[in-house]
Amino acid sequence: MSEHYQGIFLIVSMVIFMSTCLSMLIFSRFSMRRIERKMVQEGLELPRWDGWGGYRVYFYASSILWRRKPEKMPFVNAEATRRLATKTDWYLALWYWVSGVFFLLCGVIFAIFIDK
Repeated sequence: MSEHYQGIFLIVSMVIFMSTCLSMLIFSRFSMRRIERKMVQEGLELPRWDGWGGYRVYFYASSILWRRKPEKMPFVNAEATRRLATKTDWYLALWYWVSGVFFLLCGVIFAIFIDK
């Protein structure tokens, strides 16, 4: 990869990385917090197996976006999450997933083409 393309790739990768971090922060602070508050009001048990919620962000976003059977999502209450999620939560989960996939894709491209 030439110097010119490496610079462009670095800038694009940094923008995607910032988008991924921002989407994770916004989704966890707005969507997850609201959904978990409603779950507590309904008397449902919250998943607290990861402490602050790092991996739960992925599972909450996955349960909102993908219509899998609840027994295939054992780490969060997928049925309650889908029921309590709003359209805004769906868009935030989509932003989190898309930016995460593009971030991983940048890593793969970097690993393949960096010294060629």
